[in-house]
Amino acid sequence: MLKPGKPLKQRPQYVVETEIGEGGFGVTYKARHQDLNFPVVIKTPNGRLCRDANYPRFVEGFRKEGRTLAKISQNHHPNIVRIIDFFEEDNLPYQDNQA
Repeated sequence: MLKPGKPLKQRPQYVVETEIGEGGFGVTYKARHQDLNFPVVIKTPNGRLCRDANYPRFVEGFRKEGRTLAKISQNHHPNIVRIIDFFEEDNLPYQDNQA
């Protein structure tokens, strides 16, 4: 779980502002890119999924979703979220999406 007000270790330019929501698969946070001063959305799989035997499959699905969104968002469709970055921190994958 990411803490509001704290920069991410791997991407210190991102500071979490608040948790937007949590579902069965993931957690979504509102954050701010400090250097460029614009909002971003950071998404990661649920921490409790790490204990699931199918966790590697969940992570691959998360990565596949990120690659698919990156590919189809190249045309800047207003209804498709744009992936800005993909990284790992504390053994969890993260997507950085345009807010």
